[in-house]
Order: sequence, then C-alpha cells, then structure tokens
Amino acid sequence: MLNESARRAGMPVNGHSLLDYVNGGNSNNMVAEKLMANKGLSKTEKTKYEKQEKAAEELDTIAQKLSASGKDSIWEKVKESGDTTEITKKAQELVEKYNKLLESMKDTSGALNEFYRKSLKDLPAQHTEALAEIGITMKKDGSLEIDQEKLKGASLEQLEKVFGKDSKLTTRISYVSSRIADNAGANLENLSGSYLPDGNTTSSHLNKYDFWG
Repeated sequence: MLNESARRAGMPVNGHSLLDYVNGGNSNNMVAEKLMANKGLSKTEKTKYEKQEKAAEELDTIAQKLSASGKDSIWEKVKESGDTTEITKKAQELVEKYNKLLESMKDTSGALNEFYRKSLKDLPAQHTEALAEIGITMKKDGSLEIDQEKLKGASLEQLEKVFGKDSKLTTRISYVSSRIADNAGANLENLSGSYLPDGNTTSSHLNKYDFWG
C-alpha cells in the first residue's frame, strides 16, 4: 500500500522505484558500504549531508507555503491586494532552493541519494510547458532558470496554475524534499556506526525512505 503522504502528493506508482536503484547501485554505494561495515561517515561527508538536509528543509518550507490553501494562505492575500510581487518572490526562492538542493546531491553518493535526486529532477520536467509560460525553463542538468521580466509579468491565474493548491508541482516538491531531508538526517545519525541510537540496524532504518508504505 502506498504511503498516505505519497497519495496526497499524487506521486506516480509505476515510475522508477527505489529497488531499481538499490539493485543497480550496490557495487558503488560508498555510503551504504561504510554504514554496513560500521565505519561511519567522514567529517567531509557529514558536512555534505548537513548542507543537503538544510537545503531540503528550506525547499520543503517554501513549497508548503505556495501549496497552502485557505483564508490565511499567500494566495488569498494576493487576491485581495491584486499585487503578485509576493508570489513571484516565493517562486524565485523555490527555484533558488531547488537548484541548491539539486547541486548538493551531486556531492553525495549512494543508491538512495540517486533515487531521490532523479525523483526531484522529474518534477519540473513534468510541468515544462506551464513553467515556460511564466518564464521558468529547465536546463539539461535539471536545474531551473528564470526569465525575471517574464515571471514578473505573469498573471495571478498563470502563477496559481503552476504553484497553487490545484497544481501537483509544489505538493510533490514538498513531499520529495522532505524525504531527501529525512534521508540526509538518517545518514547523519549513522555517524557512530551501523547501529542507530534506537537499536535498529541501518538497513531497517533506510527501509523507511521509499515511496512505498
């Protein structure tokens, strides 16, 4: 059964799976090998995962604000004022944090990291036309680029179509980035070896970070 949060985010159930990456990536999965060998992570790796966790949490926060609905949401406030400046600022922040997180994931290895990096890149790729209409384009490496003038000139309706409560983009970004933060946190917890403070093994802990419940 799919995890309920995955259902709310509308994550596809027939796409690439974590198992595909685990089966194909064990030979060069440096992090997993170190964890299972009770070697822990080096200071350099620790720093990389700390940056990744922070970047993922920041992206999640912005995505949640954009996807929120109700009278206190950013959208209702903008509809009352008619000024889209706050929305475009949040959109710029979203792109900035998305790029920062994607870049940070190049510095960490392992099957789980590759799975989540691919999942993150897939999200804007599914909305290229709508994003292009408001001045956001996707480059070959998966990063996003903004045409500032086109974004500022986008209508409220166009912005809401891409980032609002009825769009799957922001809810899915929130979901995936929260999983990336969890995975980075799990690796940081393993600094002391392959056994966690709660007594569980690394393998049992990592099993929680799939899109399957």
